[in-house]
Amino acid sequence: LIRKGIKVTIYSRYEAISNPVVSYSTDLHDMAKFEHVVIGKLLHPKIYRKAVKIIQQNKSEFRTRFLLDYTVPFMPMNLGKNVQHIQIAVLNVGSKSCSSDPLLEGHFDVCMGHDQNEIYPCHAGCILNSLEKRETNETGDIDADEVIRMWKIATKMGLRNRTPPVAE
Repeated sequence: LIRKGIKVTIYSRYEAISNPVVSYSTDLHDMAKFEHVVIGKLLHPKIYRKAVKIIQQNKSEFRTRFLLDYTVPFMPMNLGKNVQHIQIAVLNVGSKSCSSDPLLEGHFDVCMGHDQNEIYPCHAGCILNSLEKRETNETGDIDADEVIRMWKIATKMGLRNRTPPVAE
């Protein structure tokens, strides 16, 4: 997103990225300002419902239509009829580019609640790092070039983004 100049507001007390298109908020009510909200922090659904209730009580404009969620595990929540809560960041496992054999078969994370032949990127990343004999950790600054390199390896191995189901 930063490379494309898309402005992002992150709900966090910790400011990890210093960039003109990135801002931070500690007020969950700020999500009402955005049509698309991405969440990656596992908070109890009642915290989100409470924030929505306060936004509505204050008669603030509530622009949010899509709550795109990459938390693990995914916990569905209902924030009203106008907000679609959609699980993102799940990969499908298909055939490798060099053969019809898939990298993996079956259920990989049965305790995480996704379907057969689906895997969370963090788990897939561990597998790819092992196959690549990579011994560095993944903490600290994000190296966009390295992310692109690893994604190319992932797609050659048959991994691809799952198309999220979208309610009508």
